[in-house]
Amino acid sequence: WFALRRPGRWAALPLGVVFFFGGAAYWEAWHAGAPGDAFARDVAAQPERTGYVVEGRVAAADIWLAGRSYSVVIVEVDRAQRREEVVALSGRTLLRWSEPGFPVYVGDRVRVRGEPSLALSHVNPGASGPEDHYRRRGVHSSIRVYGSGSIEVVTRAPRYDVWAGLSRFRGSLAERLERAVPASSLPLVLTVWLGDRRQIDSELYREFVESGTAHILAVSGLHVAIIFASLRAMLRMGIRRRRARLFVTMLSLVAVVGMTGGSVSTLRATIMIGIYLVAEWFEREPDAPTALSIAAGLFLVHDPDMLYDVAFQLSFLSVASLLLFDQGIGDWLGRLPMAVREGVSATLAVQILPLPVAAHAFHVVPLLATVVNLIVIPLTGVVLWLGFLTSVFALVLPPVAPLFGHALHPFAQSILGIATFLGRSDRVHVEVTSPTVLALGLYAIAAFAVYGLLRQRRARRLVWLCVAGSALVGSLLAWSPVRPRAEVTVLDVGHGDSIFVRAPGGATMLVDAGLRAEHLDEGERTVAPFLWSNHESKLAVLMLTHP
Repeated sequence: WFALRRPGRWAALPLGVVFFFGGAAYWEAWHAGAPGDAFARDVAAQPERTGYVVEGRVAAADIWLAGRSYSVVIVEVDRAQRREEVVALSGRTLLRWSEPGFPVYVGDRVRVRGEPSLALSHVNPGASGPEDHYRRRGVHSSIRVYGSGSIEVVTRAPRYDVWAGLSRFRGSLAERLERAVPASSLPLVLTVWLGDRRQIDSELYREFVESGTAHILAVSGLHVAIIFASLRAMLRMGIRRRRARLFVTMLSLVAVVGMTGGSVSTLRATIMIGIYLVAEWFEREPDAPTALSIAAGLFLVHDPDMLYDVAFQLSFLSVASLLLFDQGIGDWLGRLPMAVREGVSATLAVQILPLPVAAHAFHVVPLLATVVNLIVIPLTGVVLWLGFLTSVFALVLPPVAPLFGHALHPFAQSILGIATFLGRSDRVHVEVTSPTVLALGLYAIAAFAVYGLLRQRRARRLVWLCVAGSALVGSLLAWSPVRPRAEVTVLDVGHGDSIFVRAPGGATMLVDAGLRAEHLDEGERTVAPFLWSNHESKLAVLMLTHP
């Protein structure tokens, strides 16, 4: 009411205060009650290694392919048996399934035998990991199962269940793509088209991160935008009625979201496009910042914990950064050809706001990301559409599908080759520690000053340039704490040990670095991320008790 009755520069301030405190109250209400869920609390009350037989509905499952050695399934438990007692317990548990012998789909009711644990991953101070991700999804326990004997499908999901149908469809399509696409390109195709990143191993994923191209592995707004733009162009040639085109476009995007597993970035992009389409339906002017804000609000009302999810942060910061800086950078690059100017401005703009968040999450700053993405993004668009054609023919005319599957092979190999070549070079990326709060604040001031620099007239550009430069230098100087606190931390690395020591003067020592096995390196997976997250890039002493 105040904002409406008293328009002006500060009119939105009281409205912002109301939303802030309303959000804080909603957050507290969301987290009221005992931690975890009923099933996890029951597991905590029992002796270790207590055997359970649990039943429940599959809430999420990896795409199953013959020969796959590992799969992850999330089960919504509603019934549990321990010893001879059967109890009704609700909760979500994570099944880590080695050597899965058959597929399970969303909506299936399964019976699982195993020893539940409250541990979801290694947990160390200051370092985020899979445990945070799963707990935000309401998962508070895990069960390790092997082979086909520990899981039994009690009943398959009903045919009228839409999500179950999409889950079965994704599995069937993956099997058909496996027969149509060369084996070396299949992991990339399944990742960018079906959102199944399980076949991208950790080493290859790290190479994508260090080359600045990891965003193409998460089915994101980029993929939805490519599909949306192409779909609209095709529908204009075949459907004359505007509202009919809008309806078909929206249904197609909803199907894409379901087929790709419903990631945060695809949902965000689809909601934004949906708001655009609704505005067009009612002949209103669409507004990108409003669409982004509504999408963010819907996510946070549905699940406030999304606020601390890295995927959520990167997704929305990327779009906000694009909206704020793209036009200004494009104006500064006015002398370049239009195609080059639009590509460079968008690639530069989209990285400004997410940079410190990405540095905190991945501890890497790619130096050639702008140039590399000018090449990789068009290649990804080709792979997406050839993957779409391969999928269509794999479903309706399987003998023709390999023609398109092999046609996308050189483009997929080009993407993999670029990521591998640049990821293995130490000169195209910088490994960084997580920034301090002061560094984040100074970086935000620098970003605000850059926005002012791009928008202001020549008379004030020097002032904005000085503010941006000073704040950026200050952010770099404050990136690590000046006086880190002394500490001794015994790290959670599973089998084996690792102990980090920081003396009062700041000297550091690491005693051991955890287990290294054929498919597991705790030094890379756990110890190094802990050090980077706690602002340490160098060790004074490394002590190995068994080298």
